[in-house]
Amino acid sequence: SSGINAEWPLRPGTGRKLSLMDTNKQWMTQNFDILKDRKLNEITIPGSHDSGSYSIANGSKRTDELPNLGRCLNPLVERIGVIWSKTQHMTIKDQLEAGVRYLDLRVYKDNDDEQLYLVHGFEAGLFSNELLRIKNFVDSNPKEYIILDINHLYQFTFDDAVALMFELNDAFGTKLLPPREKGQAMYTFGEIVDLQKTVTVAITEKRKKYRLRLCVDTTA
Repeated sequence: SSGINAEWPLRPGTGRKLSLMDTNKQWMTQNFDILKDRKLNEITIPGSHDSGSYSIANGSKRTDELPNLGRCLNPLVERIGVIWSKTQHMTIKDQLEAGVRYLDLRVYKDNDDEQLYLVHGFEAGLFSNELLRIKNFVDSNPKEYIILDINHLYQFTFDDAVALMFELNDAFGTKLLPPREKGQAMYTFGEIVDLQKTVTVAITEKRKKYRLRLCVDTTA
């Protein structure tokens, strides 16, 4: 799928293009009075697909995300694979500043160096580096609501997933929005801003024989 369009047409009267970063970095903050009484499921949240794939390039390490294809890749097919895998051209920081508030993150554990990477067929950036960039944005923009959907975990054990959950907890702490209790009404945007809980993290793994569903809840 195509990446986010980074520019609008020429700004009238200026002769230059209007960058999305000029207008959308704090779109929730700027529209707080409009959004504050809306439930979260009544707000359209812009998102990006395979958000961390922007750094994939020729020479990026193939992963086991595509094991059958990986055994037959020749250099030409591998270059095509890189083009296919790179669904974004803006960094995660730039995506957030362009107004994206839903990030689709796939995480791969490289058993050679024991590091976690974002992935889409090929290794992208280190997860810890991208997490820090997201944290910096959240800290600087307390009225912007962010959803992190970590929906694929590759080469993870259950213990690895639990460690990932604690890494996310360390990054966002009390800003994490806890799961609703059964029967509890959906939060409004104003409520989560008042509570200073403007980050939702969901970790779901369906590919293994176990199904892992973890929601970070700092109230426990």
